[in-house]
Amino acid sequence: MLIGLNFYAMRLKFLLGMAAIAISLATASPNRAVADDEEGANEALIQAIAMLDEARNAGGGELQLLWLIDTLSVLDTIVSEYPGSSVAVKLWSGQQIGRIKYSQIEQERDEARADVPGHVFADCEGCPKMAVVGGGSFDMGSPVNETGRWKNEGPVHKVTVPAFALGIYEATFEDWAACIEDGGCGGYEPYDEAWGRGLRPVINVSWDQAVAFTDWLSLETNATYRLSTEAEWEYASRAGSSTRFSWGDEVGEAGAVCHDCGTHWDYWKSAKGDELSANDFGLHHMHGNVWEWTQDCWNRNYEGAPTDGSAMLTGDCDIRMIRGGSYSSEVRDIRSAARFFEASDAQSKRIGFRVVRELP
Repeated sequence: MLIGLNFYAMRLKFLLGMAAIAISLATASPNRAVADDEEGANEALIQAIAMLDEARNAGGGELQLLWLIDTLSVLDTIVSEYPGSSVAVKLWSGQQIGRIKYSQIEQERDEARADVPGHVFADCEGCPKMAVVGGGSFDMGSPVNETGRWKNEGPVHKVTVPAFALGIYEATFEDWAACIEDGGCGGYEPYDEAWGRGLRPVINVSWDQAVAFTDWLSLETNATYRLSTEAEWEYASRAGSSTRFSWGDEVGEAGAVCHDCGTHWDYWKSAKGDELSANDFGLHHMHGNVWEWTQDCWNRNYEGAPTDGSAMLTGDCDIRMIRGGSYSSEVRDIRSAARFFEASDAQSKRIGFRVVRELP
C-alpha cells in the first residue's frame, strides 16, 4: 500500500519536534533539570496525542500502523529522556493519561499489524525479526499423486489460519545467546558443530529447550511467543502456492539447502538465515537448512486434525512434529507438505526452530 507524501511530511514534522525538545533539554542548566523534564514530557505528550488521533482517523491499514508505531516511540522517549517527569512515572506504572494508555495503544498497534501482511518488526532491540503472515485458507497436506509424497501427508483438508507473525529466519545462535545472557534457556549452550554461531540457525536444542526460549522471549517482550503449529508452518511455507515448493514443482538450482539442492552447503552444514532468497511471505529457508520444531504431537496422519490452524495436541506428545527438512535431507523431504517427527528431548545438529508471535 502506497502512503501519500503528506503523511511523511507530517511524520517528519513530529520527529523534528521531538529532536528540538531533546536538544533544548541537553543545553539546559542543571538547576532547571526537573522543570525541563516536565516541560519536555508535556510537549512530547501533546505530540503523542496528536499522533494517536491521526492513527485513529486513518481508517486502518499501513497508515494507521505507522502512526501507532510513532505514537509508542514518542511515549518510549518520554520514559527514557524525561524519567523524572510525572508523565513518565504514569506511563511507567501503566496509568492512563487522558486518551493515552500505553497498553491499549500496543493492542491497537498489534491489531493494525494483523491487517498489514509482510510488515516486518522486532519487539525489542536484539529480538528476532518477525514478518506478519496474513490469515487465509489453504489445502493442507499433499494429493496422492504428488511426487515424493509420504503417506502421513493426508488426507488433504481445508484449514483456515488467523493472521500471525513468524520469524523471517530460523532462530539463530545470536538469539539464543541473548536468552542465556538474560538468565534464560536454563543456561544451556548448544554446540555449533564448529560451523560458526552468530546468524547461523541454532541447533542441538530439544523441543523442550525451544519452548523455554519462547517462554523467555514472551517474558522479555510482554507478548506471546511460541512454536508454530504444523498448519501455520505449512501455510507460511506454501506462501500462497499449491505446488511441491513455494516456487513450483521442481526444486531447481540453489533455491534451498538440502542433500542435492545445488548450494555449497548441501549435505555438510546449515547456511546463515539470509544466504538465500525469501519466499513471497518474506520468510527465508522454509525449505531445507534445518528441520524446525512445531507444537504438534505425533499422529500418523491428519485424521481428526483441527481446521482452524491450531496444533494437534492429541496422540503421542513425547514425540513432536518437525517440518521443512535440513541441509542433509533428500529433495522429497523439503517439500511444503513433508512432515517428520522426533522425540521431544532429542538434540540434533539437523534440528532448530522458528518462533511465532501471536497477533490479536
